[in-house]
Formats: sequence, structure tokens, C-alpha cells
Amino acid sequence: MIYIPDIKIRIRTMEFENNQTIFDYRNSLKVEERSKKYVFNAEFNGKTAGYITLNLNSDKGPFAWRDIPELEELHVFPEFRGLGVGNMLLDAAEEKAEEVNNTITVCVGLHSGYGVAHRMYIRRGYMPDGSGVWYEGEPLKPYAKCCNNKNLVIYLLKELNNN
Repeated sequence: MIYIPDIKIRIRTMEFENNQTIFDYRNSLKVEERSKKYVFNAEFNGKTAGYITLNLNSDKGPFAWRDIPELEELHVFPEFRGLGVGNMLLDAAEEKAEEVNNTITVCVGLHSGYGVAHRMYIRRGYMPDGSGVWYEGEPLKPYAKCCNNKNLVIYLLKELNNN
């Protein structure tokens, strides 16, 4: 099903034949069938350009099991960055999330490699949720030691416009 048609970019839920283009999504597809996760695929001029996963009821972080949808695994392939693919993927995921809740969350790494993501989420209205920094799946206590890797994260929230 196409969620957002565009002249060059189209977004749709992941279909089995797309698995080989990105990587093995069979487990995500099984979860999607149970309506827990949705995987959106972006195509630019017919080529796979990126993907995002929307978890309708995350089992981790400050909102675990609270029916607040969480964005996961947003990835736009390098040759398609700067073309609006990431924003279109987010539009599709946010639209689906609105069917469940008027709030959406995302977990973002803190090191500079996530700088583009920080700016994009803030521009789109995501704000820190107030739970502080998390490390390896747990809230990080003040002055605790950690490693600035992909496991050092912050959660952001956005209020959606339920229409």
C-alpha cells in the first residue's frame, strides 16, 4: 500500500520482495502482521532509498508498554540523503502512529554521528521527554561512567495532531 505518492519518492509498507534489497526483514514482517510494528520503505526513482520501523507499543525505554508508538531504525542510504526521503518516511510513520496515540517517541544516540538526526527531529517538533540520558537500556545515574556509543541515548517526544 502506498502511503505518500510523489513524482520521485514513494513510501509503502515493506513487502517481502524488498527483503533482499535491504536485509532480512522476515521477523519484522511477522511482527507487522500482528499489528505491532510497521516497516515503511522509501523508493527514489524505483530504487530503495531507505526505511523506518514504527513500533506501536515499545517494550523498552521510559514508555515501555504504555501504547506510545516509537520510531525505530530510520535509515536513508547515503546517496539519497538531502532529498527529503527521511522526512517523507517520518510523515508516513507519524500518520500511522496517530491512529494509536496522539504522542510519538524516538530514541536517539547522543554522539556526533547522530547530529543530523538531532536537528531533523527538533525541526519536526520532537522534544526531550525529561527522563534524562539512558545507557544500555537503563536511565543513567548522575555522574555515572559510560561510553559515548550507540547505547548512550535520549528519548524525544512529539505531540501529533489527531484529526
